[in-house]
Amino acid sequence: MGDLVLFTAPKLWHPMGQLISASGVQQGDPLGPLLFALVLHCTILKISADPQCKEMLLNCWYLDDGALAGPRDTVSRALKILQANSDTSGLHINLGRCELFCAQELSMFPSDIPCSACPHFELLGAPIGSAEFCAQYIESKRKDALHLLSLLPQLCNPQVAVTILRSCASFCKLAHLARSTPPSPMSESVFSQFDNDVLHCFELSSAIELTLPAAKQASLNLSHGGLGLRSLHRHAPAAYISSLTTSMHSDNCSVTSKVYLLAAVNAYNAMVSQPDAISVESVLDVPPHQHAVSSHIEEADFNSLFSDATTVTKARLQAISAPQAHAWLKVQPSPKLGLALMPDEAQVILNWWLGLPLTPEGTPCPLCHHNMDAWGHHMLTCRSGGDVITRHNQLRDCIADFCHKACLSPQIEKGSGILPKDQSRPADILVPNWSLSHPAAFDIKVINPLNLQFIQEAAQTCGHAAEMGEEAKHSRNDEACALRGWSCIHLVVEVFGGWGNEAINVLSKKVATHLCRPLNEVISNLYSRLSLTLMRQNARAIWARCVSPNACCDF
Repeated sequence: MGDLVLFTAPKLWHPMGQLISASGVQQGDPLGPLLFALVLHCTILKISADPQCKEMLLNCWYLDDGALAGPRDTVSRALKILQANSDTSGLHINLGRCELFCAQELSMFPSDIPCSACPHFELLGAPIGSAEFCAQYIESKRKDALHLLSLLPQLCNPQVAVTILRSCASFCKLAHLARSTPPSPMSESVFSQFDNDVLHCFELSSAIELTLPAAKQASLNLSHGGLGLRSLHRHAPAAYISSLTTSMHSDNCSVTSKVYLLAAVNAYNAMVSQPDAISVESVLDVPPHQHAVSSHIEEADFNSLFSDATTVTKARLQAISAPQAHAWLKVQPSPKLGLALMPDEAQVILNWWLGLPLTPEGTPCPLCHHNMDAWGHHMLTCRSGGDVITRHNQLRDCIADFCHKACLSPQIEKGSGILPKDQSRPADILVPNWSLSHPAAFDIKVINPLNLQFIQEAAQTCGHAAEMGEEAKHSRNDEACALRGWSCIHLVVEVFGGWGNEAINVLSKKVATHLCRPLNEVISNLYSRLSLTLMRQNARAIWARCVSPNACCDF
């Protein structure tokens, strides 16, 4: 049986007869495209070297997709070279699948090639032609994208909808058009309309009405505290600059291309700060990656939002920009893995994340009867109802679970009874053999950067509250831990999800390395689970104070 499978060529049955699988390029074989490209490359070089093809403007190929452009005689000569080499290379042109665009007489070309005198056409998914044609083409693709956007609200699940919207239904849906279409007022108008379509889809999917600042924040990337719904209109110049300059040498850049490039550079410079401005010459000399130029736009947009904000909003924007704060947004929702928010939880936490009012200012807290602020500060610090303790314990159990998987033998709530007349428990988690058989006590704390003692500094410095929380914990618990012979390690996290430096070092460099899996994968999984746990408990604390206990609300 092995000989039959491994040493004989199987016969593939087809309505037209039998095919021997030993002949032709095999589907899935990575060498197939390589061998194809190597054979075709020889023919392409012949076209470039031919004296009659010196005026060729375009001789570009991606495997079997090629584009030849230039005077009629030049293109005709290139086609003849391709046909003449078909017998030796084994690559034959299917003239019926080719297209010829020319406004002049075409008798010198084979009659089998479909011809068009129209100066506007599509090539590899990109429009080629006038600004009007390009804008109309982009508009048709925008309308095609509306179908998917119309379906997302029907999920009735904001977490899933936002994940899909960010990853495959917003900027990335038309990014190739931004990279391949020269800037023009008409195309910019269509891109702007698509941005509005995306934000409207978000509003319907999450049952949230966006204010202008909230819409600007939503369009920021995750590391700046946004939702990653990147603006196609604002990032189109950066996309075009990167695409054009990285695909051609500066010596081959035509006058027309430089005109388009100048327009994109001017549009880009109008959006960024003066130190980040660029010139046509600089990008032709050193073509920039799109990520690099887009990051300057993101920075400018964040600074614009930050400069116009109140102290409370500045502290919130700093907090949500902390490393790992956005980890909950990168989670792939999965109820089976415990990585999913309930629709109501996701709706509440998105409201809070975007700085939208959660309740009228001065509304009495239904649990402690103190007046609440509109932005959720009281809701997340109120000690009535047990939400603060539940949130702490959920984070503790999550970290303990990772310690258990790392074979660190964690023990929960240890410390009482070790010293005479001392019933305190300085260890939320005790790891008996942390370093050289020396025990370590993990002490977990959630802190709010909007507290009065932190807010002024937190509005200026990212992670200030977590840093102060670590210092306070050390001054309070180090002595008690030292008397027990323990190392004291404080894991402080801000309520928005940013962890203190001590926590990042311990979780990323110690706990994660004990798990026998790729380090980046473990760290991502660890912070995603911790972040989602924190946001789930935040949402429940907010929900308990936004809604009457007897109220019933279906998303």
